[in-house]
Amino acid sequence: MSELEPPKQRYECFDCKNTYIHIEQCKDGKQRCKRCKKKMVTNKFYNPNWKIQNQFVGKFNMSNQERSLLIAEKIKKGMSLNQAKKQVNMDILQLKKNKCKKYYEEKYNLEKKRLEKELNKEFLKGLGQKK
Repeated sequence: MSELEPPKQRYECFDCKNTYIHIEQCKDGKQRCKRCKKKMVTNKFYNPNWKIQNQFVGKFNMSNQERSLLIAEKIKKGMSLNQAKKQVNMDILQLKKNKCKKYYEEKYNLEKKRLEKELNKEFLKGLGQKK
């Protein structure tokens, strides 16, 4: 008679808590089964909290809660739902434009260049040239 072999050692998956004979080592150092390893995110630039970070309330943007409050306020004033949404979206676009405007003014010193052009025109008028 042949003797029975001892059962193979089984390992527990870190995520699903099932036991398997073969478990793989993941990059984060945890032992996972093949199914759970496939579920792991491989893009190193992926941020699971990106929606929460988009809700950051600042000078040039607003959160969904703030947006819905503005829509409700405009509806109380007598606008329809579509009109209120359109008006709030236009306000948000204006905020974004102001942000870009400020950025470009800082980057390219647009105000300084505009003043230089005006001074050049005045100088040419003083010399008697038209422009």
